[in-house]
Amino acid sequence: MTKVISVMGKDGVGKSTTTINLGVAFGRKGKKVIVVDASPLGDTATCLLPLSIKLEGKIKDMVLYESTEQNVKIIDSIDFERLIRPFDSLDLYFGLIGLLEYFNFENYDYIIIDTPSEGYAKSSVFLAADTLIVPVESSSSLRTLPGVFSKIEKRKNVKEDAGTYHMKRIGGVDNTFILLTSFDSTTQTGKHIQKITDRYGKTVLDTKIPIDTSFKESATFDETIFSYNPNCKGAEAYMALAEELISKLEIEN
Repeated sequence: MTKVISVMGKDGVGKSTTTINLGVAFGRKGKKVIVVDASPLGDTATCLLPLSIKLEGKIKDMVLYESTEQNVKIIDSIDFERLIRPFDSLDLYFGLIGLLEYFNFENYDYIIIDTPSEGYAKSSVFLAADTLIVPVESSSSLRTLPGVFSKIEKRKNVKEDAGTYHMKRIGGVDNTFILLTSFDSTTQTGKHIQKITDRYGKTVLDTKIPIDTSFKESATFDETIFSYNPNCKGAEAYMALAEELISKLEIEN
């Protein structure tokens, strides 16, 4: 069964980085993947586009592109204003679901979406997703996390309301995970990390994404962490994350 993953959260915590590199890691594990950029900037997945498309300088909205990575395809830009314009009421939330159905998303193992922080686009992504990954910097105050989970509860309410309207198109079991990013084993106190784990339990993924200069360097050259430096600790962490999620999400099948 296809898993639709929304990577959500505030800017600057590794949301886009996780969307791209987790998608590549799944692909390298032999999974068929679509990486979706639903962010307003529309530039999350350009690092995966073939050079010929980049040189054209015209990336089209709502087009499924081949990528430079095996098993990975890309929808690199979504004009949500155009996508939802024909819809009224709760129907507007089904814009992304309809788009994914158009591309036969059930033929893929994972759809991974870089989720915008607000607006109809966010609601549309939430409704399409059955799994949420929330990147949180390892040094973040515990006081910021309740706000994140408050937003998730609102998302569940939207999904329940929409489910009464069009139950057939709603995803199944909800899974929510916290992904700790910017982790530095030499400076992070185990006590702080333990507090997060104690409070949120199995919601916190075992894999932690480390601080790695290769992330910024790869972004500078418009590459993924895997194409830039496949043996760095950042690439190893995202491969480990893919393995952990496969074990958690595919056990249901």
